[in-house]
Formats: sequence, structure tokens, C-alpha cells
Amino acid sequence: MDQVLSGQQPWTSIDDIHRLILDELLAKYQISTLTEAQKMDLNFIWHRLNPWPDTVAALNQLKQDYIICTLSNGNIRLLIDLAKYAKLPWDTIFSAENFKAYKPSPKTYLGVADFLNIAPNQVMMVATHQDDLAAARSCGLLTAYIERPFEYGAAQLKDSSPCIDNDLHATDLLNLVSLLKEKA
Repeated sequence: MDQVLSGQQPWTSIDDIHRLILDELLAKYQISTLTEAQKMDLNFIWHRLNPWPDTVAALNQLKQDYIICTLSNGNIRLLIDLAKYAKLPWDTIFSAENFKAYKPSPKTYLGVADFLNIAPNQVMMVATHQDDLAAARSCGLLTAYIERPFEYGAAQLKDSSPCIDNDLHATDLLNLVSLLKEKA
């Protein structure tokens, strides 16, 4: 993604980037027994991820009062498959693919506001990655941090300390629903 962002490489979908990485890893570890079908299935595992336990219920509650969408570096097909697999009730999907730019490019954050025909300060980026939220804030978006201490696995407990620059800090998505109701 960094090579695409810097212009060193032309636009490449995340599925294709994942496949390049998979092929490199298979070669590095001298794994040559997988069929092409097995390689494709492994590469598309990103299309079949389970959501955090609070996600679907919280999104359904948020959907009652807000337009909810994803803004992801994942390509559109990946996000559609993921939404169907995990039953994510997005109103719409925004992908880096829409903008031919990966986050943290301002094209992505500002592109969402543009597509929705609203001002950037009417969009709230909700994420568990402070760098993503910082980039969104720099484009004028509101930001909400969601604690996901096990984002990188149990062995790498993630620091979920509040950042005063974010508009909201929630322990999970259901807590975000409560915080937004309190603000209303």
C-alpha cells in the first residue's frame, strides 16, 4: 500500500496485494504443496472474518439514526463479501478502490463526505487505530476511538489509552451508541 500511496506502483487492489504477500511468504518458507485453488481460498480468507461480538447489534442501533458505512483499504468485493458473511448492515460501502488511494490519503476521508454530499465535519470516523483517526481529523472529520485491546492478538495487548484529540472514546461499539445518545 505504501508503494501505491507514494506513486511507486500503480493502483493495485488489496486482494492483489494480499496475493503478492502470500506468494512471497510461500516462497520464503518453501511451501510448495498448495494448489492454486487452495492459494486462492487462503488469500480470500479476509472475505470471511468474524466481526467483534458487539458489532452487528451496535451497527443496527446506529443505523436507526445515522448513515453507517465502512471506509476501508479493502477492495469493494472484499467488503461486500465481508458484509454478507458477517451480516454487517452497512448503508453503503466506501473503499480505497472508490478513490484509487489508500488511507491515510485525504482523498479517502474527504471522498466519503463528497459522495454523501455533506461537510467533512458531519462525518465521524470510528476506528481502533489512532493513526487512521488522526488522518481523518486532519481532514476535518469527527473521530471516535473504539477500544479493541486484543486487536493484535492476546500476546500483543494494545494500548487503548484515551487520546484527547478524539471527539469520543468508547469501550466498544455499544458504548459508542450510548455516548452518541447522550450527546444528542
